[in-house]
Amino acid sequence: MRYLCIITLITNLFFSPVCFAQKADLHYSISRKDSTALLITVAFTGNSSGSSVLHIPNEWASQKKLYHAVSDLKALSAHDTVMPTDKPDSYTIRYQPGATVVFSYILRKDWTGTLKYPQYFRAVIQHDLFYFNGYSGLVYPDVADTTQVRCRLTYKGFHKTDFIGNSFYANRTDGRFTVSLNNLLNSIFCAGKFRSKTINVNRHQVVIALTGKPAFTDDEAFSSISNIILAERRFWHDAGPHYYLTTFLPLYDQGNTGGTAYYHAFSLFQSTDQGLTENLLPMIAHEYFHNWLGLGLKMPEPDEPYKWFSEGFTEYYSYKMLRKTGIMSNEDFLTRINSYLKAYFLSPYFNLSNQQLIGRYWENSELKLLSYRRGLILAFLLDNRLMEKQHESLDDFLRKLYAKSKPSMTFSDQLFDKLVLAYSDQATLTAIDQANEGQNEPLAHLLFTDPAYRMDTLKAEKIFDLGFDYQASKRIGKIQGLEAGSNAEKAGLAENMPLTDQCSIWFNNTEKVAKIGVVKDGKKVLIEYLPITQVNRKIPQIIAK
Repeated sequence: MRYLCIITLITNLFFSPVCFAQKADLHYSISRKDSTALLITVAFTGNSSGSSVLHIPNEWASQKKLYHAVSDLKALSAHDTVMPTDKPDSYTIRYQPGATVVFSYILRKDWTGTLKYPQYFRAVIQHDLFYFNGYSGLVYPDVADTTQVRCRLTYKGFHKTDFIGNSFYANRTDGRFTVSLNNLLNSIFCAGKFRSKTINVNRHQVVIALTGKPAFTDDEAFSSISNIILAERRFWHDAGPHYYLTTFLPLYDQGNTGGTAYYHAFSLFQSTDQGLTENLLPMIAHEYFHNWLGLGLKMPEPDEPYKWFSEGFTEYYSYKMLRKTGIMSNEDFLTRINSYLKAYFLSPYFNLSNQQLIGRYWENSELKLLSYRRGLILAFLLDNRLMEKQHESLDDFLRKLYAKSKPSMTFSDQLFDKLVLAYSDQATLTAIDQANEGQNEPLAHLLFTDPAYRMDTLKAEKIFDLGFDYQASKRIGKIQGLEAGSNAEKAGLAENMPLTDQCSIWFNNTEKVAKIGVVKDGKKVLIEYLPITQVNRKIPQIIAK
């Protein structure tokens, strides 16, 4: 049975100084147009200039051209006019100065098939539910990101059994809140056939909403998620916001787990063939920890050079918190650390500096994971070096770093380095700084010689190396970034050689032959080679005492 949903968002805000200063009421009314689209009507009080810029979703996470999901943008008054600009993500609306301005647009699911990675970064609109974030779904008039917005959000027309939830409240149809525009955009909005549970702790509400048929029971998810959230709040000595939402949507591909932290919420996604413990609980612990590292303590822009801390330290603590709560054994914890050590020391980007990640973070999965792996290993090293001092731990270090980052709450290299020297020593700081520059010898030395644990050695003589930039090549249909002297070049691949769709690549497998279809001398040919490069690397592996 098709359901009708209407959301009304009423906002009081001030336009930024670059516009005419004019107090405005902003109204969002969202109703279902059909099974894959929402009709969104927006009203606001115009300024004295008679003109405002409307911002359309554009880029977020790995997604480009989000404006393709927005169509039929039009003014609803005969006196008003919506006009395109030279940018596809912005329009101009003209109106009578000071009048109430009303326009509408359609937000549509602009991808086909069932939900898979990375489609959940775009609007998810299905016949029985919808889910989107502000970056992918809200069109809004030009205001400053830090402007405090007084909002009223109302749902109408839902069946009484439908779940209603967003970053501000759940399980009711009306609510008022004040939030910055930046946090409003960094919020989630959903409704429909979700199964939910509310946990109340000292008047603080944690709401968990699931949909689909995952490979675990609802009760297992409700219990584990709430335990992780409460444990991390205790770690930070923080009662948390009075309301927090966690959503779960299933993915219909194999072996994928993903999650994103938002304002007072996080969203989880996992393939239906995956269980709860292996990937989803670490993801939950990771995403919730971002409320302090990443959202509470923000990174400078561009943020790629700092993801070793925001993502890597958070990744380390996702496993450490699971061990603290008893969800993960110490043996499993060390197994995870060893897997990261192996993956990092075998990474084709092992010697890449953090600065070289700028603009390349989303280029491919190995580049993205470099920050997670490097940061986790540095956190593990620092944790053990601090334990040698026997008076304070990395837990104390992080809480001190967080407290001393106020009031700006922006990560500082200088403060981090100062605290490392205060809590540990120069050798530790040198190893961290050099690893972040892509020079890993001091890090390897400390890992192999640290008395806190026993260490074994794996020796690697070859690593996976495709020999060219696969993502860039796939994007333009020609070989890009061919490495001189690589097996790919030796086999006959050349820069700008046209690609065909006949490619077979077993990524990170050094035993499987790569088969690359190209056009050579006007003919389609299949070039085969072993995608490896010779190395001499010693990989540290921890032995449980």
